[in-house]
Amino acid sequence: EVVPKRLDSFFSEIKKIFLDPMGLMLLGLGGLYWFLGDRTDAVILFIAFIPVTAIDVILEIRSGRVLKALRSTLAVTAKVYRDGEIKEIHLRDIVPGDLLVFEEGQTLPADGELIEADNLSVNEAALTGESLPVLKALNDKFFGGTVILTGRGLGQVKETGPRTKFGAIANLLSEVESVKSPLRKKVDHLVQIVLIFAFVLA
Repeated sequence: EVVPKRLDSFFSEIKKIFLDPMGLMLLGLGGLYWFLGDRTDAVILFIAFIPVTAIDVILEIRSGRVLKALRSTLAVTAKVYRDGEIKEIHLRDIVPGDLLVFEEGQTLPADGELIEADNLSVNEAALTGESLPVLKALNDKFFGGTVILTGRGLGQVKETGPRTKFGAIANLLSEVESVKSPLRKKVDHLVQIVLIFAFVLA
């Protein structure tokens, strides 16, 4: 299954946001100004903390929504050819080597290779962003998350779940907020230095 990351609890998300170096600097300096009696500057710093926090919250919410949308595009079951007959099974029971039965309107649950194709066209917009139909022939590859537009076919499963191209996209989305870019690391380090320097000066 392509399962989105388990969302952190509300309190752990709040903790992570409040421990952001930029947020800490704003809150810390705001508190210092308040303590020194400069309430106007303190209020300005506290207000400035709101958009910094809001950006983190919005990014987390958007990431979660995209993951849920990706997951919802996949059906719960699919038809496979096993033991000489067609069976409808749950997606998590599909394994490499299974023969998937293609039908119009079906969202493919796995990656693989076609062993039969009859006037088969596929919408691969979920992977490429292009909504034009892609014609498929014998021995062509098919990908999970794409939709059968016309025709019928039979394909052998090669990759399932997070190992598919569709699953790789979901994995990237689930990790995008947890892995900091080199620029973000440098900015965080610079903010920490500025914060210490500002408190020393104060």
